[in-house]
Amino acid sequence: MFTGISTELGKVAEFRQKSDHVEVKITCKGVLEDLKIGDSLMTDGVCLTVKDFGRNYKSNSSISYLQKSNQINC
Repeated sequence: MFTGISTELGKVAEFRQKSDHVEVKITCKGVLEDLKIGDSLMTDGVCLTVKDFGRNYKSNSSISYLQKSNQINC
């Protein structure tokens, strides 16, 4: 359960559906300053774990997890 405070509005830069998961790339600024691999970020009500970052952050999520949220309609 997310218990933090939303501090920034990011933008979905990429959303790639793979056979067993989805890769998501989010463009943002401020949140990247203290970001580490493995951090969990609230993304439209869904917590995503950071797998890579630079000028944006990337995360993977299972399709079934996102179907239970409002993220995708597969």
